[in-house]
Amino acid sequence: MAAYEDVVNYRLQIDAATEAMSLADASYDRNLQRVRADEGLPIELLQAINARNAGLRDRTAAVANYNRAQLRLLYATGQLRP
Repeated sequence: MAAYEDVVNYRLQIDAATEAMSLADASYDRNLQRVRADEGLPIELLQAINARNAGLRDRTAAVANYNRAQLRLLYATGQLRP
């Protein structure tokens, strides 16, 4: 059933994007400490911010696609009618 597979795939994408955001948050924290200690460059901090923003965009898209896939699955199984 393709509709079910879409739901599962988008759920995996949500998990991957959430993990990417978590890693970017950790990178931000480490780079912020380094910049404050004059050991790191501000560009490294900016890169961590950009990575988190990319993860947030990816997660938002995955959640939207997941919701649409769930709706298609409900239609496919007859639990909703158009």
